Amino acid sequence: MGRWTSVLRLVITSVGLLLFSLWSPARLDAAGSEFVGQQDDFVVTVDARWAGCTQGGYYPIRVRVLNRGETRDLQLSFQPNDKGIPSASRSVSVAQNATVVTSLLVPMVGFQSHGTFSASHRGRKLDQLNTMLSLADIEMSGAHPGLLVISPDNVDCTQFEVMCTSIYGGAAGRGMYGRSVSENHIVLPASALPHTSLAYSGLDIVAVTRPVFEGLRAEIREALLDWGQTGGMLLVYGVGANVTTDVEFAKLMGLDRMARQTPWIIPAANKRQAIPLMRTDEHGSQVNWNESNPKFAFSTDEGAIAAKLYGLGRIVGMRDNPFPGTAHDWAWLMRGVTQDQDALWPKRHGLNARVENRDFMQFMIPGISSVPTYSFVTFITLFAVLIGPVNYLLLSRRQKINWLIVTVPALAVVTTVCLFVYAAVSHGFTVKSRLRSLTVLDQGSQKAISTTRMALYAGMAPSEGMKFSTDTAVYPVWPTGNEFEQGHVDWSENQHLTSGWLRSRTKTQFVTVAPRNERGRLNVEAAKDDQVAVTNGFEWKLEYLLVNVDDKNVFYGRDIAAGAPAVLKQAATADLDEFRDQISDARLEFPEDYDRDRVFTSWSSNRYRYGYYQSPDIYSVAQGNMEQAIARLAEFKTRSQLGPRTYVAIVKEVPSLDLGTKVEVVDGWHVIVGYY
Repeated sequence: MGRWTSVLRLVITSVGLLLFSLWSPARLDAAGSEFVGQQDDFVVTVDARWAGCTQGGYYPIRVRVLNRGETRDLQLSFQPNDKGIPSASRSVSVAQNATVVTSLLVPMVGFQSHGTFSASHRGRKLDQLNTMLSLADIEMSGAHPGLLVISPDNVDCTQFEVMCTSIYGGAAGRGMYGRSVSENHIVLPASALPHTSLAYSGLDIVAVTRPVFEGLRAEIREALLDWGQTGGMLLVYGVGANVTTDVEFAKLMGLDRMARQTPWIIPAANKRQAIPLMRTDEHGSQVNWNESNPKFAFSTDEGAIAAKLYGLGRIVGMRDNPFPGTAHDWAWLMRGVTQDQDALWPKRHGLNARVENRDFMQFMIPGISSVPTYSFVTFITLFAVLIGPVNYLLLSRRQKINWLIVTVPALAVVTTVCLFVYAAVSHGFTVKSRLRSLTVLDQGSQKAISTTRMALYAGMAPSEGMKFSTDTAVYPVWPTGNEFEQGHVDWSENQHLTSGWLRSRTKTQFVTVAPRNERGRLNVEAAKDDQVAVTNGFEWKLEYLLVNVDDKNVFYGRDIAAGAPAVLKQAATADLDEFRDQISDARLEFPEDYDRDRVFTSWSSNRYRYGYYQSPDIYSVAQGNMEQAIARLAEFKTRSQLGPRTYVAIVKEVPSLDLGTKVEVVDGWHVIVGYY
């Protein structure tokens, strides 16, 4: 009897520990795991350890395939356990006795985070190469910076996490089943890094020592720099005696090639103050953590810490190792080199790509309202009347009731054709679009970063789906009460979004962020006699152009054709007013019949109904970096606000944007901010 009592006690204890692990707050260094499988002369290593992606971005599942047999193709796949996250696949060809290293990127655009990795050959799944994976849990409220530290050794990130909890509310975001996302960092060696900039899109900060960064493979260094220009913070430590005067460091980071030479941003020593500390207790709640003697470790010596604006992001150089530092140091650093939490993912993009956004209705396509419901109901009503009582009465009067087997399907076919023709006439078969973009171009490095908002309405969804570059980040903008259900992305040749992304007769919106090499340029000659000569070296017409040669000389022009020269006159007050008006006239507005306060009033999905998540923050695209930059241009009042050797152009044509499919542009408006 005692033996069975011991067994029962062991079972109860095990079940209790299992339930506790599922429901108790978890301290997560990062999501993901590692796996090695072998079958049919394939050896597959899967590394899904990563940070970030709690509110958007692409989660990189890194895969290494060793083929000990003859040359073969292998299909790599990620299949979610349930709706709420896309599936992903990639086909790779592996030569005999060769190794292929690749990444399978999963867009984090829904509430799910679990699935199965699998590999198949010629349509046959290899069971020994399958494994369950857990990706980044969704963070519904608050924002916790995602940190990647590239190091061959362990790095103590404890004080960084304390800072995040204290000033960003790091434990405010809860994932599935109430688990607290209380930490969000990962330390990886260089050998575990992906090779594409898109793989880093879900991160906020990447930290690396200068020697390690110098030793990275060229494609990884380029991927990190491209990611930094799209809005991330690249923190390089162990730089040298003085960050601001280290010529070799500037060359390593590509700062010497940039036309945009802004002053170094140096955290003010007199603003280094202790912060009230918070920590996450064993129940996942935030509690005060008082210190009797707060300490600082970061140096305030001249040139010890400095940051440079880098595209839409920034590069931070540090003389010393910041880890572990103190939470007060990290708060001083973050506040000293960033503003208004613009280092955080949702602030940069103006959205949480995994939940609804209140600004969806603010960006409607002119002339596209919705499915013509009343017209369809009218057609269906007429169909029901004709096919039923009218049809029966007419045939009964002629004593030809047996003809019902002919007239009923005939009337059904006619009605179907009428509905199809009406729908085609009302909205057509093309993909109509409204586009809005901001392109930041540095002519010195020939690098452009374009942020684009797209509103699409497909009369008939393209059969081939949407095809984007593998460098373009694509984030859906969900209307109130909607969410990602299911879809697929194939990475074999490009970023091929197939089913589920763009549906027929459904209002769809995306925000895309894409770095690209841009050889087009505006050639500006030296100013002379209150005018300056320019040449439009782009492939599109510049509708309005403002050129700031220096803080005192701003020139203005209009309607400059592609490839054409022009002479700009000194900008008068009326010219500046006209330019501001053009930007202001393109402001985003809600439809008149839409109540913007009526958001998040009901939840249709089970995960809200059963309380798996906290109520989400209401994210606004208008608060993202793109719209904030455009708003500043609409409000500038001084000539020096643009900065020297800077120009701003407004164009109506599509300026080399990656749109994923052929679209009919109903309304397009684009701003180019260039540095020469």
